[in-house]
Amino acid sequence: MLNEILAEKDGAEGPFSSSPRVLNLELSDRELDRIKISTYGIIKGQRGFLVGVCRNDDKELIDLAHKLEDIVLRLTAVGIGTCWLSGTFKRGDVMDRVELSEGEIIAALIPYGYPSERKRLIEGLVTGSAQSHKRKPVDRLFFHGDFSRPVEDAEDSGFADLIESVRLAPSSMNKQPWRLVLDDGMVHLYLQRSANYISDRFGFDLHMLDMGIAMRHMELACEIHGQDVEWVLHGPDIASANGGMVHIASLAIH
Repeated sequence: MLNEILAEKDGAEGPFSSSPRVLNLELSDRELDRIKISTYGIIKGQRGFLVGVCRNDDKELIDLAHKLEDIVLRLTAVGIGTCWLSGTFKRGDVMDRVELSEGEIIAALIPYGYPSERKRLIEGLVTGSAQSHKRKPVDRLFFHGDFSRPVEDAEDSGFADLIESVRLAPSSMNKQPWRLVLDDGMVHLYLQRSANYISDRFGFDLHMLDMGIAMRHMELACEIHGQDVEWVLHGPDIASANGGMVHIASLAIH
């Protein structure tokens, strides 16, 4: 099933018209003993990895995450466990197995498999420190028309499923950097950078992966209602009280 999905995705373009690569790296029993793809103890017993490869470009990073998250959600739907990794693996371990073209980077690694029923101590420590199960309240992430009018009740907004889908999306260190402005059949996606978060310490902007993930969640929330969607890459310059908002793209819903 996974190979069929990857074949379908091969060469497919994302919202910004690039086609980053997603590779399937599988380890045999023999390789498990002699090849260690270090995830700093976070993942154990892994045999399969999705390797996300793109150029170090903000738009390609968004398109890569958009493609990877679609695969992740399709695997999740049939009970396959996954885990987004970007800063918590040693790239050198993976680069020995992946051939990169000039200018390409490995931006994400997603181990997949059947999740253990037992929760390990390291999982509790990691999810606890990142507060992975907590989400910001609706009125801090979603707005009507501009950033001065927060959404108080998702159910009354007309975009309840979209709001919940984005609110529950994974993000690096659970920073939830997306801000959405709902405006008459359009949803404008903005990036709110975290002041105390250095997202480019790995040589690329992790926030761009977060944006691609959110964009796929936005689309799916509309598609399940049979709505047609289209990305508009130039949006309104909506001022915010604290500044720092960067427009990423706007979703037109028909």
